[in-house]
Parts: sequence; C-alpha cells; structure tokens
Amino acid sequence: MPQSTGDPAGVDLFADEYVADPDPVLRALRENAPVHHDERTGLWLVSRYTDVRAALADPVVFHPGNALTAITPISGEVMRVLARAGKSVTLPPSPTTSRPGSCAVCSASARWTWVISTATRMSGVDIPAGAQVLLMLAGTGSDPEVFADPEPLCPGRKGARRHLAFDYGRHLCLGAGLARLEAAEVLRAVTTAIPEVTLVDPDPPMLGLLSFRAPVEVLVRARTADETSRPGA
Repeated sequence: MPQSTGDPAGVDLFADEYVADPDPVLRALRENAPVHHDERTGLWLVSRYTDVRAALADPVVFHPGNALTAITPISGEVMRVLARAGKSVTLPPSPTTSRPGSCAVCSASARWTWVISTATRMSGVDIPAGAQVLLMLAGTGSDPEVFADPEPLCPGRKGARRHLAFDYGRHLCLGAGLARLEAAEVLRAVTTAIPEVTLVDPDPPMLGLLSFRAPVEVLVRARTADETSRPGA
C-alpha cells in the first residue's frame, strides 16, 4: 500500500519555519504528495483542493474527528493540569515524536481532522479504515489547478467564492454570511478612517494552527504626506 504519491522531505507541521511560512511545504505536498502519511503525527495529509472538497462532500467515508483527540503526546505537567480541571483527553493510538516538554497539540480546528470509516483511495493513494486525516485547508486556496495566479491575496479574483474556508456541503459554516458581512464592514471602516497605511512589521508572529494561518497581531501606521506623494506609493 503506497503511503503517498511522493516523499516531501522535512514535513514538520509544528516547526517554526512552517508556522512562519507554510506555503513551500503546502506547495510541495500538492505537487509531489497530495495524500501523505505524516509519521510524526500519524495523520494523513490531504492537500489538493479537489481531494479536500471531495472529502467534505462525502459524509459516509469521512467522519469528523474528536476535538479532544491529541495529535502529539501530552507531557506529565499538562496531564496534571487537565486532571485538576476535571478534563480528559484521548491519547494518540500509537507513540509519536514530540519536542521534549511540549504540551499536547489537540486537533487545532479539530473539525478539519477526519476519521476514515472504510478504506478509500485518493489521488492514487490507499488510505486505510480508521485512519485520521487532516484536510489542509490552508493550501487549497493556493491550488493553481483551481485559481489562476493563486499566491497574491485578491478577494475579488475570479472564482473567489469557490474557496473552502467556510467548509463545503453539509459542513458549510452557518455563520459564513455573517463572517463575510463583518469582514466587509471592518475593512470599510478601517480604510475610511485610515486610508493610507504602512505595515510596521511585514512578518508578524503567527499562531501555530494546523488548519489555518493567522497573525497574532498586525501593526500598521498611517502614512505621512511625504510617503503618500512618492511615485509608486
């Protein structure tokens, strides 16, 4: 049984380099191993848009995972904290590697981890029954097979509504319309109040989430009149 259609080297979902810039890894997975078994976590990584969309549309084979299922081993300190709080966490079915002293990383945005009910095949790869699958939503919006010139952020690009950020099919987020309205209002208010801004830190610290990429903070400042009047500004 093949474990992937390729062998992308150095896949580490918790590495600082991946958190800072996951695009190279996501691109390598899409191109060389669209369905890849990650030995560090035991997860099967599905990265191509068409495969992720197909999984979301198949409730018979793909079942939502348990939000309390840990992906990495839990340290003794964290277990004691959880026990005192009266919480329980499902441990991984088999040992996985972890940084010394690291806490458990539960399926961050666990709704994107799925359990295969019956053996299935995706992109030429056999996935066994009972396997845990991580749908790499962060990479689907940059899939060149779906979006032309996918790298730049362009909300008004052709086919923009085909993105999977709000899920798909029966799993479509009920708050998608409200989220779009809120985002539009925020952008409208900010651009009206501060029409000309410059990034203070072009590389802000990022949250280490498995499914999504989000900055901890984004600092900007208003442009000066001199900056605004410069050619190309």
